[in-house]
Amino acid sequence: MKNIIIVIIASFSICSCKEVKRESKIEEKVKSEVIDLKDPSYCNDIENTIGILFVNNENFNKNDELKILNKDMSTFKAWRAKEEYEILSFRCFGAKDSIYSIFIDDETKYILKDDRLVILQSWEEHLLNSIFSIGLDLEENPIRESIEGNPILSEKSNNYKISPVEIKGEWMKVKYQNFNTEKTTEGWIKWRNEKCLFVEIFYFA
Repeated sequence: MKNIIIVIIASFSICSCKEVKRESKIEEKVKSEVIDLKDPSYCNDIENTIGILFVNNENFNKNDELKILNKDMSTFKAWRAKEEYEILSFRCFGAKDSIYSIFIDDETKYILKDDRLVILQSWEEHLLNSIFSIGLDLEENPIRESIEGNPILSEKSNNYKISPVEIKGEWMKVKYQNFNTEKTTEGWIKWRNEKCLFVEIFYFA
């Protein structure tokens, strides 16, 4: 009788160990899928930028021109808003003394700080306040339930809008509106790292 009891206890112990090991493996797999996040392949280069110089033709009067300058402060180009809805923006690489530094065709050009037609915005401020929507690859950069959380949406419809809601470091809370199903989903995406924006910027519908 004692032998039977011992065998039963031993068998139970072996089963319990297997269950614990199986559960731990599942937990490890889930954790690795959540934490081991690869950056998307899409990259909008923002390395070494301090923000974006944003120009909206709502600031323009009829004869206004935005002057883009060479290093000697001569005029490189004068820009006028030609369309009713037209937006100009430049990646800004520096703000020194009285000028902003920008790149055009891989050359450094300048805009005067006191030009009322331009506004320097951080990337966070610009995305939250000055755009219509963003675009991204949901397969590589799915909408997640929380920061570094599980994906809740990785496929997009052909009629949708993604709007920034909140930013915390390299993560952005977004609202996804599917106009086909009239369903709205909120969650988090990786929107940037030190070198790249992982989203496209859209100013109009």
